[in-house]
Amino acid sequence: MQINVVRGSFLLLLLIVFSTFNLSNSGGAADRICASCHTGNIDDINGDIYITNPPLDYNFDERYPMTLCVEDSEKAAAGFRLEASIGTLEVGEGETRAQIIADEATHNQRNPIVDNVACWKIDWIAPSTGTENLLLTFRANAVNNNFAATGDNGGYFITYGSIILPVQYSDMNIDEYNGTVELNWITEQEINNDRFIIERSTDLETWTTTGEVNGSGNSSEQVHYNFKEYLPITGTIFYRITQVDYDGTIHISDHLSVTIDDNNRTQNLFLLGESITIDTPGNIYLYSLSGARLDHCTACTTIQLDDLKPGLYILTVNEQSRKIWVTE
Repeated sequence: MQINVVRGSFLLLLLIVFSTFNLSNSGGAADRICASCHTGNIDDINGDIYITNPPLDYNFDERYPMTLCVEDSEKAAAGFRLEASIGTLEVGEGETRAQIIADEATHNQRNPIVDNVACWKIDWIAPSTGTENLLLTFRANAVNNNFAATGDNGGYFITYGSIILPVQYSDMNIDEYNGTVELNWITEQEINNDRFIIERSTDLETWTTTGEVNGSGNSSEQVHYNFKEYLPITGTIFYRITQVDYDGTIHISDHLSVTIDDNNRTQNLFLLGESITIDTPGNIYLYSLSGARLDHCTACTTIQLDDLKPGLYILTVNEQSRKIWVTE
C-alpha cells in the first residue's frame, strides 16, 4: 500500500492513523531535522514520500520489511531518517545505502534519484513483550547534489501508526483423525479479547463460519484453546481464526490446511432396525453425507436406526466420527 504526502511549499506533516490508534504531532520547523545539515534555501516540495508495507498491526518478535521512498521531479539525490518508538530497526537485505545510528535508520551516502524516485530497504523487528503501539517517524530530504547546503529541500515529514495485536499467538496447529478436524492454538497475551470465530474454506476465497470459542478477556499468561468438528467431505480444507475484540474490531490469522482422505475412515455395517449402543453415556450424533444432522442424543448410550433408508451415514460419538453402512 502506498500513501502519498500532499505537496506544498512548507514543512509538511501528515498524520496517518490506522485502526483506532490516535496520534498527534505539532509539526513545524522544529521537526525538520534534515535542516541540521541542509540549512540553505528551502525550495518548493516537488514530490512525495511514503513507506510501502508499514505494519498496520504486529506480533511479538516478527520482522516487517519496509521500503522507504522519496519522489522528487527536480532534485538529484535524497536522504532520510527513520525512528521507531518501540522495537528495533535494521538495514534491509541487500541495502547498501543505509545504516543504523543510535537506534535510528539513516542514509550513509546520497541516494541518486532515478526516474524521480529514491528508495531504501529497512526492516522493523517487533519487541518481545509489552502492550505499546508503534509510531514510525519518517523524515526525508531531496538535494541538488552541488555538495552545498543551498538549493536543497528538507521539508518532507510523515508519521505512521501501528497497533499491537490484542492477541499474541505462540502456536497454532491443525490435525485430522478419521474425519474429525482438531484445531489447537495457544495465546501468550490477550487484551480485550471477546472471542474467536473459526472459519473454513475449500478455495481460500469463500469462508464459512463453523464455530466460536470464548476468549479470556485480558491475560498475560499462556492460554490453550481447542476446537473440533467432523467433516463429511474429503480433500484439502483451509481453516483460519478471526479474533474479535470487545469493541467488535477483528484480526484474522494466517490460514492452516488439512487433507482428509476418505480411505482412512473406519466403516461399520449396521442393519435397518438395529440400534447403536455405547458402553458409557455420551453424546451421539447421526449425520447424512451432506452434513445434515439426522438424530442426536446427549448423555445417552443408544441411538436407533429405524427410520433410516439404506445407505452411507456419519456417526459421531463423543467427537470421534466414522462412516457406517445401513442395509436392508
